[in-house]
Amino acid sequence: MHINELIGNANIENREVDYKLKYVAGSDALSWLKTVGGYANCHGGRLIFGVRDSDHEVVGFDEREVDQQRNLIVNAVNQEVYPVPGIDFSFVPYETKSGRRYVLCMDVAESRFKPVTVKHKGAAGVYMRRDGFSNPATYEEIYEMAVHSREAVYDSVFTDEAYVPSDFTQLSDFYQRHTGRNKGISQKALISDGFLDSEGYLSKGALLFSDRSNDSNAIQLAIFNGTTRGSDIVSISKTSGPLTKMIDEMELFVKQHMNQAVKKLSDSHRLIPAYPDRALFEGIINSVAHRDYTLPGSIQVDMFRDRLEISSPGAFYKQGDLQKTYDLSSIISQRRNQVVCNVLVRCMVMEASGTGFERIVEEYHNASAAHRPYIFSKNNQFTLVLPDLTYAAGVADSVGQRLVFDAPTNATKHDDAVIRYCYGEKRSAKEIAAHLGISDSAYLRTNVLGRLVELGYLTEDQGRPKRFTTSDDKVMLRL
Repeated sequence: MHINELIGNANIENREVDYKLKYVAGSDALSWLKTVGGYANCHGGRLIFGVRDSDHEVVGFDEREVDQQRNLIVNAVNQEVYPVPGIDFSFVPYETKSGRRYVLCMDVAESRFKPVTVKHKGAAGVYMRRDGFSNPATYEEIYEMAVHSREAVYDSVFTDEAYVPSDFTQLSDFYQRHTGRNKGISQKALISDGFLDSEGYLSKGALLFSDRSNDSNAIQLAIFNGTTRGSDIVSISKTSGPLTKMIDEMELFVKQHMNQAVKKLSDSHRLIPAYPDRALFEGIINSVAHRDYTLPGSIQVDMFRDRLEISSPGAFYKQGDLQKTYDLSSIISQRRNQVVCNVLVRCMVMEASGTGFERIVEEYHNASAAHRPYIFSKNNQFTLVLPDLTYAAGVADSVGQRLVFDAPTNATKHDDAVIRYCYGEKRSAKEIAAHLGISDSAYLRTNVLGRLVELGYLTEDQGRPKRFTTSDDKVMLRL
């Protein structure tokens, strides 16, 4: 059977239709993956599997095979095409002497995020669909896609600058220090990360790591002698350079100027830093990984008496402005800069799963309500706030001081503290009892927590152990 007998006017391959016999793993998969990328970068199109490419005769699949083909194709697209475009499948049945068979149609939508890159066997490429063929995009086409795309992936755009290893000595040193290896990143690995293409040309993200990186890659470091920006500035400086240098400079600046408290133990003493090492480093990495490099300005590191603020140009990616939130674990981190993140993951200073915020929460787990980190995003700027653990009063404008709510009916002496402690973060009865300095008793669970749930001040989940969160319906945060 000819395909035109099954699907009308489908016998000519063009920029919107392509035929493949079946999914084949290995090098043959690149032929149809290029088509997927080409469709996504242009106006979309359809791939029809189960048709011989040479004469457009229908071969098809039985019911088991067609389902298997779809699963294999979905897995390949998810693993080798970035960003993953919208795809939709349909099955076209037909009858044969041996029973019912199917042709598998895959419709690929034009991507909102361009350029779409195909990464196969360590090599990355950008393709365009032209008159029945999927060919590599030119530099001009890639640039145009990035500029005019509704949501361009800025750092994945390739430039006309060739890769010269000697231009990346600081990246090599950073990689060796953080991975414990005695060699820099291999060129094959850099190609896989989208750092450069198969012809050796650098992406925009790669240029951010170059030793010759210019002033567009800058940080501003400041120390205030009070708790507001109206306080006197004790010190201020600005520097620029490759991203690895910026990371080192920020970490060194904070550690050189932050406070240290001394906790006496029975037979010794322990130093308590103002900012836990892991939380500080995660905050710095976040600022570099997720800033908007299309905007002017610099990353700002501001040290106040009660807190550290790390601010990056650009609202929180795909979420826009955010009110101040203390529930960092609820924030879904999405990558604005794919190449930058790939390199930081390879250097083992960032996790592929995007768990940086959870790490920060863990480091402050035993802190008081006034010492909880929070984030907010507004006016094209994203800010992470780390409270100074050595500053006894906590952040001067802490959440506990800014919550507004009517007193619960028949209030107990613990209601106010419980409501403030559970704002923005789930707390177990055991954690609440420890915070209040009382035992985890039936009275606490029934007369305090249970009653506040009934009155609508708290919500409880059904996990084990149950955790309680302040309800936004009854409690407001005054900004």
